[in-house]
Amino acid sequence: MIVCSNDSDMQTVRSAWRSGCMDYLERGMFSGAQLIENLEMIRESHDAQARREDWRDELEHLLGLIRKGESAEAEKLMPLLQRDELSCLQGKYRMICFRMDNVKRTYANGLFNDRRHLRRELGRVVDSVMQVYGSFTVLFSTAHSGTIIIRKQDEEMALECARTLSEQFRKCLPLTVSLSISPICEGCQDFIDLYNGYAKHHHDRFYCGDGCVMKRDEMQFCSLDFGSIRYKETLVKLAEVSDFAHCRELIVTMLSEMKERQIEPTDVVYYCRSIVHAMDQQLLARTGGRHSLMTGRTQLMFERAETVRQLQDDLIEVMKDAEAWAGTCAQGTYSKTVLDIMQYVDAHLCEKITLEQIANTVQRTPIHISRIFKKQTGENLMQYINRKKMDHAAKLMELSHLKIKDIAEAVGMKDQLYFNKVFRRFYQESPRTYRSKL
Repeated sequence: MIVCSNDSDMQTVRSAWRSGCMDYLERGMFSGAQLIENLEMIRESHDAQARREDWRDELEHLLGLIRKGESAEAEKLMPLLQRDELSCLQGKYRMICFRMDNVKRTYANGLFNDRRHLRRELGRVVDSVMQVYGSFTVLFSTAHSGTIIIRKQDEEMALECARTLSEQFRKCLPLTVSLSISPICEGCQDFIDLYNGYAKHHHDRFYCGDGCVMKRDEMQFCSLDFGSIRYKETLVKLAEVSDFAHCRELIVTMLSEMKERQIEPTDVVYYCRSIVHAMDQQLLARTGGRHSLMTGRTQLMFERAETVRQLQDDLIEVMKDAEAWAGTCAQGTYSKTVLDIMQYVDAHLCEKITLEQIANTVQRTPIHISRIFKKQTGENLMQYINRKKMDHAAKLMELSHLKIKDIAEAVGMKDQLYFNKVFRRFYQESPRTYRSKL
């Protein structure tokens, strides 16, 4: 692209630069032979540059494959890294890997639909900052991510450089970029090994947030022991009694613990997905299949969550949706008396529940509450009470340290033989047999 301008018309020149035009001619160069000569010179310059950059395009394509989790052929990658233009890889160096935060959300919101424009803008910020720090090489792997190779090995200098880059990305562009600094590397094989590590660990900033600067060798995560953590069971119980306020509080507590223990981010996302799925099954049962939490939006939520804070905010929104849907459905199906009965039963599962106790609470007679409950739900009230108790008992069966006798008492049944009889009525097998299959 070429823009023709007076030498004082810098506004036009700046506009052209922002559009990707790097060559321009002043109006005084328009005379016949001189114009043709200048056009030929620019064309030859661009052709030569294109030939020189073919190798770079191929290299960045291979790095992009690695970034996407695909394999790149070593026989193609190594010769490209050994080129004279990348002589910096033959000695000692550090890598500063950068990646735009919230990639899927940013593109979904319509920002930078032109990926080439995004790459130019990121490259422009990198160039303006890195010129101060001496020799460097930039390799993009996608339009929104890349690697800066610096010869200087001082860690404090690398951290200062990365922090400056983060600030300038935030200042110059409507986005944030997180950066990760490598330990000292030497040779092309170190580059390949480190780059593969970065590609597989793009969740490193999960607990650090947007626009962060990290040191790669300090990032260590622990696997989640799914068998020892009980937040899901508690959250499902709270949702069952529509106590969504405590659900939201518990989510904050749960994710704070995950952060403190530095649990592997993919494990955290998986566990949260399982919580929403369990609550969704419960909501489907309560609403007769009319409402579901696992909508397309919710599925995308888990795919796009790059930080623990995003995940927390999204989960709280899901809890608000569940609360609204459960409330709307209940209000449209049951009277206040029946809702009060259900709430009482849910709150007293660990006790012996009688019709007289419920009747006194809702200020009705035992006959009246039995009749109205059966009419609106289609289920006998005492059967409903026992069903809720047995469902709760079945969940407690997962806790291996509890004896069958303890579980019976936990649902208000001190007579274990009676508990066994009621449990078999709902599950068609004894509590012991049921537990043996878990």
